[in-house]
Amino acid sequence: MTERRSEPASATARPDDRRHVACLLYPAYGHTLPALEVVAELVRRGNRVTCFVGDLVADSVAATGAEVVPYGVGLSAAPPLVDPTVDEMAEASLRLVVETSAACDAVAERLADDVPDVLVCDIVLHLCGGVLARGWGRPMVRLLPTFASNEHFSLQERLSVGADQIDFAHPAMREVENRLTSFRAAHGLSTDGQKDFFPGDTELSLVFIPRRFQCRGETFGADHAFVGPCVPQASPRPPETRWRPPGDGLPIVLISLGTVDNDRPEFFRACVAAFEGLPWHVVMTIGDKIGVAEVGPLPPNVEVRSWIPQAEVLAHAAVFVCPGGMGSIMGSLAFEVPLVVVPRHPEQYANAERVAELGLGLLLPAAEATGETLRGAVLAAAEDTSTRDRLREMRGELERAGGARAAADRVEALAAASVVEPA
Repeated sequence: MTERRSEPASATARPDDRRHVACLLYPAYGHTLPALEVVAELVRRGNRVTCFVGDLVADSVAATGAEVVPYGVGLSAAPPLVDPTVDEMAEASLRLVVETSAACDAVAERLADDVPDVLVCDIVLHLCGGVLARGWGRPMVRLLPTFASNEHFSLQERLSVGADQIDFAHPAMREVENRLTSFRAAHGLSTDGQKDFFPGDTELSLVFIPRRFQCRGETFGADHAFVGPCVPQASPRPPETRWRPPGDGLPIVLISLGTVDNDRPEFFRACVAAFEGLPWHVVMTIGDKIGVAEVGPLPPNVEVRSWIPQAEVLAHAAVFVCPGGMGSIMGSLAFEVPLVVVPRHPEQYANAERVAELGLGLLLPAAEATGETLRGAVLAAAEDTSTRDRLREMRGELERAGGARAAADRVEALAAASVVEPA
């Protein structure tokens, strides 16, 4: 039996000779789902993949063939704050630092004698990933399920998330600074302000959108690989269980509020009212927080499901109504389906604005979403032939981006490269 020793990374004994990829996934659907097919592709190529996960997505990750390791610490996957107060902003910042530093310690302990060749890390966990990669002398790949940022475009500035609501004198924010200072010092990083808290410019970033959709995409260099959405090679469901159109020839509109902030029966009731009696077939997914009875009596042309794979409906849809999660937008673009985006959170607004800027659909603020405005937006999106032309062009951009195979190529290239000296 091979002896395992706690020595520098380059000398650590290995369980086998396969290339080892460690993935730090953030336990939220919008972050993990885009990465699943990359993990699966790496496994198919014979790599040994260790994935750190939360309970929410553990089964889906296990299905890829990767080794699943729970973080063993709490990582919040709560929905984004809407109009946060000063206290909420401060407490959320503190929670992020506490949780990611605890995750860092858990991963470091688990991999102490099994250091990976490359570390793949969700953007939310970049602090954790950067510390580990530097200490091990290993390259790190960041996973971005949304827009990337550089000196020409800043997602934070675009969002302006509570920028005027952050009180750095707040007790929780003072605790954030204290914890960050201690954390950086413990791992040999600079203690000069926030210098090492945010990602640097030299890491490789896999961005799950095509360059054409990225704001100021032409300004990003080779350190950002815009691989586009990474979709499974086949549906995970048997053919007999997949959704099929009713066969009445009516145009289909898919309506979904995603997997997190979907406890809004009043929105779904407005959708029912919008299409009752119209020659459209409506498919609504409402999640597991409300029941069909809360949506109200359903007319014959409306069907409601708690959940359904979006791709099964988008393959037949004429319009997709969604709040603007990037995964939903990419799914719609992959099938050339016009969007009506009804955002509530700042990041959703940024995504929706980009959809509108590129002429791929319409933006309808959630506060303005009534039966009448929803109906008007869907009908307008469906009738705009120029939108269809732009969607066709964007689908070509998605296909050329390379998806999971391109992502796996970049990860394997880094893993095979020379190991840098540990910090």
